[in-house]
Amino acid sequence: ARLPDRAALALQEEAAAALRAGRGPATVLLLEHPAVFTVGKRGAEDSEFEGGRAGLEASGAEVVQTSRGGQVTFHGPGQVVLYPIVDIRRRRIGARRFVEGLEDAMVAAAAGCGVEARGRVPGRTGVWVGDRKLGAIGVQIRQGITTHGLALNVSTDLAFFSKIVPCGLPGAEVTSLERETGSTVSAAQVEQSLLGHISDAFGLEFST
Repeated sequence: ARLPDRAALALQEEAAAALRAGRGPATVLLLEHPAVFTVGKRGAEDSEFEGGRAGLEASGAEVVQTSRGGQVTFHGPGQVVLYPIVDIRRRRIGARRFVEGLEDAMVAAAAGCGVEARGRVPGRTGVWVGDRKLGAIGVQIRQGITTHGLALNVSTDLAFFSKIVPCGLPGAEVTSLERETGSTVSAAQVEQSLLGHISDAFGLEFST
């Protein structure tokens, strides 16, 4: 489903509140955003938008400050976004293990499409194909409960990324599964792969 960033945030906060109150299951939101640039806790808009924020006005994309970790990134059509809302404290899942599990799920989903990607790159979060960034991770953990999550480029319009310094890495190139394979990739197949690998990694049965 295509859902604006603010609406997705409201759903995440509702699911997290239910977990804190002990009356909700682990939940995953699988969605796609309309074109939006999000600025994480470590992001500084003026320095990370090429040409400044004013330069984005003609692109038609929204600019939103967000509570996730990380810096500036882009979400839009053709990108699979997955937000797991999980009580990792109660499940005894460390923060690092959780983030690495998200990276591993993206690597596995890429492999299912014939693309060799890798995570756990020193000094860089997310998943990479060579020096090209394929997927991003930005997670918030509050009172042991996770919100936000991952974004994997399937058929994303990569031109949007030229308007920012992706994740604070000057000169970083961004790619997609369709760019790497040169063929059409099913977003639904990628979604199911991500969900399956994350469920297996953490022993979870998600309410979607």
